[in-house]
Amino acid sequence: MGSLTPGATYVYESSADGKTMYAREEGSKKRKLIGKMIDQAELKQALHDGQMWWEIRQMADTHPALQRALENVILIYKIAKDSDDE
Repeated sequence: MGSLTPGATYVYESSADGKTMYAREEGSKKRKLIGKMIDQAELKQALHDGQMWWEIRQMADTHPALQRALENVILIYKIAKDSDDE
């Protein structure tokens, strides 16, 4: 269930267009994204991006500057994600 709390009671809501699903704990106003429909162009872009990141990680094994840059990106990502979770 990802970031949902086991045993909690959830209310499930969809966006106005019905393409995005959210869950929120009963009594809370804070929603968590649990699903999103994407079109074929978005899927193609996501697959392309995934391939590119895989190649970056592979190349970083033999390029120290790229490895340091990737470590910094990962650190910034984790800090941003932690601040968003609070």
